[in-house]
Amino acid sequence: MGFSHYMRLLLPSFKAIIFVVIFVFCSLALYPQADDENLDDLFGEETEDIIIDNDVDTGNDLLDKLSTSEKIKIGGSFKARGGFAAGWQDLPDPDDLTDSLGISPGATTLAKLNFNAQPDPDFAVTGTFFTEIDPADGENEWSDPEIEELFCDYTWLDTIFFRIGKHKITWGQGRLFTPGNLMDDSGDGTAFRASFPTLLDGVTLVSLIDDSYVSSDESLSASDTAAGMLVDKVIGNVFFSAGGKYRKADGLDLLGSVKTVLWKMDLLSDFVLHNDDNDITYESVSGFFREWSDFKLYGEYYYDGSVIGDEDHSIGLASAYKNIFDTPIDLGLEWKHSFVSEAGSLIAGASWSPWKFVKANIGIPFVYGSSDSDYMDDNEAPGNRRLSFVFFLELSASF
Repeated sequence: MGFSHYMRLLLPSFKAIIFVVIFVFCSLALYPQADDENLDDLFGEETEDIIIDNDVDTGNDLLDKLSTSEKIKIGGSFKARGGFAAGWQDLPDPDDLTDSLGISPGATTLAKLNFNAQPDPDFAVTGTFFTEIDPADGENEWSDPEIEELFCDYTWLDTIFFRIGKHKITWGQGRLFTPGNLMDDSGDGTAFRASFPTLLDGVTLVSLIDDSYVSSDESLSASDTAAGMLVDKVIGNVFFSAGGKYRKADGLDLLGSVKTVLWKMDLLSDFVLHNDDNDITYESVSGFFREWSDFKLYGEYYYDGSVIGDEDHSIGLASAYKNIFDTPIDLGLEWKHSFVSEAGSLIAGASWSPWKFVKANIGIPFVYGSSDSDYMDDNEAPGNRRLSFVFFLELSASF
C-alpha cells in the first residue's frame, strides 16, 4: 500500500464536499431570521459600532435589521487513522512465533458535521451527520452520508421538556457492565421523551420504536412500541432511580439504581428484573469510581441470573493515567473476567500526542477462555485473534 494510496484515503471526495455545502445552504434557508439576535453571537467576535439613522418613512431601526441573523451553529470534525494490527489466533508458540501469526494494515477516515438551530428560546433542532472511508469493508470512497442523531427539543412553560427524534438515552449507573441501560437500543430508532424536572427530582416518560422490533415481512404497529418511565429522587447524599420498560414482545423490565459518594469515592448499584411470559430473571451490578488529579480507577461486580444455573459472576476493572511522569503520554487498562466460563478480555493501551492534531496509539488486546465464550464472540480483533499488537497514527481536528 503506497504513499499515494494513503493520500487518496485522507482527502475528502467531491461527494462529501458537495454534501457539506448543500447542507449549510439548506440550513440557512430553513431557519428564518430572528429579530433579537445580533452578529456578535454568530461570529463569536465583537463588531465595530455602526451608526445608522432610523428609517424615517417606517420608523424602524435599520440597525436592528442588519443585526438579525440565523440562530444556528454549525461545526464538525475530521479524523483519519492509519496503521496496522499483528497477532495470533492462538497463544504464540515460543518455538515458532510465526505459527498462526497474521498482520493486517489498514486506514479509515471519518468526517462529521453537526448543527444546532434555535429559532426560538423554547425550540431547537440538533443533528449530527457523518461519512467515512473504510477499506476494510471494501469501501475506497466516501460513503453516503448517514444520520448519527437528529432530534428537536421543545420546552413548555419552563415545566416540561420534550425531545423527539433519533437520539441516545442512557439509564443505569453501570459503565463496564450495563444491564441497567434498558434504553440501550434507543440510538438506532426513534424516541419520544418527556421530562418533568420539577416532579420529585425528575420524572421521565419515554416511547421508543425501531425497525429491528419486527421482522422484515411485517410492518410496525403500536404494539411494537416500547414504553418506559424513570423516576429520580435525592435523599441526603444518596441518589435513587426507579424505572421500567415494557414492550409486548419482550415483556416487562424493571430497574432500581442507587448512587452515593463516600470518602471521595462514588459507590453505585443497579438492580434489574426481567419478566417475559412469567419467566423471571435477575441481573445486578455494583461498583466504585475514584478520581485523583491524573488517575482514574473504576471497578464493577456483575451478576447475571439469566444464564443456566443462575451463577454467572463477572468482575471488571478499568484505569487511566494521564500525563504519566509529566509527559504527554496517557495510559489505560481494562480487564473483564467471567468466573463461570473462565473467559475474559484484557486491553492495555497508550496514547501520545507529539504534535498538535496528531496522536500515536498503541494497544495490546488479549482475549482468553473457550472459543465459544461471549468474549470471543465480541472479539473485534482482525481475524478474531486472541492476542494482538495494534499501532496507528491519528490525525484529527474540529471546526
